[in-house]
Amino acid sequence: MIIASNRSLAEFNLGKEPEMDQLKAEVQEKSEMGEQLCTRIQELLDEYKTKSAGISPDTTQALLQTAAAESEEQSENIAQDFLSGNIGVDKFLKDFEPIRKTMHIRKFKAEKMAELLRTSSQGYGNGVIKPYLPYPSYGPPQGVPSVPYPMGPLNMPMPGMFGNHF
Repeated sequence: MIIASNRSLAEFNLGKEPEMDQLKAEVQEKSEMGEQLCTRIQELLDEYKTKSAGISPDTTQALLQTAAAESEEQSENIAQDFLSGNIGVDKFLKDFEPIRKTMHIRKFKAEKMAELLRTSSQGYGNGVIKPYLPYPSYGPPQGVPSVPYPMGPLNMPMPGMFGNHF
């Protein structure tokens, strides 16, 4: 009886061997892909460190603000030339739009960087940023008429959560 059970279990296990080999190959493939991605990330991180060596985030923000102001001044000069009749409509449209677009992108990036610098300075003091909770509190839902039963989570333990105490 035990021998037959053992033989049956062995045959079952041998039947699973091709599937197991396939899964091992998939794991190996994914592992190699993960190593390649990790290497690529490390290369990009090294490249980032060399490009940003010695430049603080505050300096980067100031440079962005300066570049945005220069782009704005350049676009204003083009607009002034157009209004005074020094350049035609086609040249104005060709030159003004890309410069103005660049100016807006730089301003947005400078504002976003300022926001990031502000939030990082408002952390816990140890460099950790305060967690953001994307869900509402446990108060009653807003805008729902009063109903005779509770709405929302109740913060009560579920049966079987703490085992049987009886």
